[in-house]
Amino acid sequence: MLLHSNATATCLVLLLLLQQTHQSTITTPSGLTIVGTTVDNNCNQYLAIPYAAPPTHDNRWLPPTPYQKNRPEEVVNATQFPPVCMQPPNAWPSLDSTYMSEDCLYVNVFTPTTYDPQSMPVMVYIHGGDYLYGGTNDKEINGCNLVAVTRDVVVVTVQYRLGIFGFLGSETLRDRDTTTAQPSTGNYGLLDQIEALRWINKNIGVFGGDTNNVMIFGESAGAGAITNLLVAPTAKHLYHRAAMQSGAWAEWTTKSMQNATDVFNDLVQRSTCAPTESSGSLVDCLLALSPNALVDLSLDIQAYADQWTVCRWSPTVDGSILLEHPAVVVLKDPSQINPIPILYGNNDEEGVSFVSMTRMSDSAWIEKKTFQYNDFQTWLTVNFPMNHRLIQQHYHGMFDEGGTTPPQPWFVAQRIVGDLMLFCPGRRSAKSLMRHRKETSVYEYLFDHAPYLAGTANTDSFHGAEVPFVFSNLKEVKEETGNGGRGEFLLAQSMTWLWTMFAKFGTPTPTQVTPPSTTLLNDLVWAKFPAYLEMDTAQGGLNIFCRRCLVVVLMFVLILLFFFLSQVVV
Repeated sequence: MLLHSNATATCLVLLLLLQQTHQSTITTPSGLTIVGTTVDNNCNQYLAIPYAAPPTHDNRWLPPTPYQKNRPEEVVNATQFPPVCMQPPNAWPSLDSTYMSEDCLYVNVFTPTTYDPQSMPVMVYIHGGDYLYGGTNDKEINGCNLVAVTRDVVVVTVQYRLGIFGFLGSETLRDRDTTTAQPSTGNYGLLDQIEALRWINKNIGVFGGDTNNVMIFGESAGAGAITNLLVAPTAKHLYHRAAMQSGAWAEWTTKSMQNATDVFNDLVQRSTCAPTESSGSLVDCLLALSPNALVDLSLDIQAYADQWTVCRWSPTVDGSILLEHPAVVVLKDPSQINPIPILYGNNDEEGVSFVSMTRMSDSAWIEKKTFQYNDFQTWLTVNFPMNHRLIQQHYHGMFDEGGTTPPQPWFVAQRIVGDLMLFCPGRRSAKSLMRHRKETSVYEYLFDHAPYLAGTANTDSFHGAEVPFVFSNLKEVKEETGNGGRGEFLLAQSMTWLWTMFAKFGTPTPTQVTPPSTTLLNDLVWAKFPAYLEMDTAQGGLNIFCRRCLVVVLMFVLILLFFFLSQVVV
């Protein structure tokens, strides 16, 4: 009787598991059979679909080539995430980087369980991580969570080569590319992203995606990658909307050919490969190095250690894939950028993730409570030796704001870093687009919410804080207020809805669709730049502000005040 009870219990557990997940099979136009799973009866997920040949052995530091079936009846087991691309381990807690491989060029596709063919907008997410870290098994970017909000969108998450494997560039490596009319170098990870978009263009229709309505979006280095895709000639026909979270048109989104050459020379000097070897034998020596050895070498490289405006592993302006820095293009000739709707923004305290006592690349992070005004002056001098007086003069007024509680020196320091790295490049570029590219719609947001993180004293809207909100990665709770309560859930639902509507219609608040009650979007209309949407759980959650509008209001108030005073004098 006891044995029978255990068997019954086992059957019940298996039955519950089958109810939660079961197989879902799809066949691509090339005849590749993909077996995924249906999760909680509302989302199909197809994980680790190969879009390019493995970039291993002789394919290292070469452009990707489309994936070819190994045999006619090949079946892809799409039930587990792929290994992340080679990178230093332990990037951040939500990412599992224990399983890494050079064989990492895969996409994951998430769809509703029911849909019409080629009917849904496609949202393609490119992860961040300083072009050095990251992957698609990150718990914060679960595509099914995003699908669940509207049930009419396809989500694709993309992996691409990172660090030394994706963005090492030199004329020596350019000579290896004999398959394209204009050989590229230092952009292998960016070329991976373009190849993934080509795969999506050919295959996403069978998943319900509309190939004429593809949105690319990403955070940090992912936003930087999208900035580059906006100006890469070979990518322009592959997308129709773009959203950039904390990285739009930033200086660090690309590096120059000279920067790439310096890094390559530094690598060679630190490796066991002799720099006096011929080009062919030098490359052969580098190709023979193990992936782990290359990861270790990438962490030792010291070329231009100050990374305020240059990231050593960013894509390269090589004259082939990237002709100029995107920030130069958007200011000099915005007509080179597709006239598509653009959504971009930043988090209020971006700088807290980067500010340090010495240089950005150091880890001597500033302690908020002990950082005094004298420390601030020292920090300015060390970090900005040529411009510290000008910067101090420009930001000194912040110490006098706020009445009896002016900002702490730490707050001003992180504001300087955030402005330099993210805020100013984005706003400068958006202003140029709106002025010279009249057919382009630009929407700006400011994420001003400090996420509740259990067990921490976090009080900042730090770099990357918005990601789980965009992916609605917060469970529904019933509490009406409070950190980690219903306010955060509603904010997440709202942001997912806005991003999805932007993907579908090119505007985040279309009039033809009514937002669900689980959002903070009652009668909200997100106006174009220079207006911006502030996102928080306080004061109703979402508020539209307009810098230009504030100036007009102030002028109007002054006119009324002048009129009133003139009447009193009379």
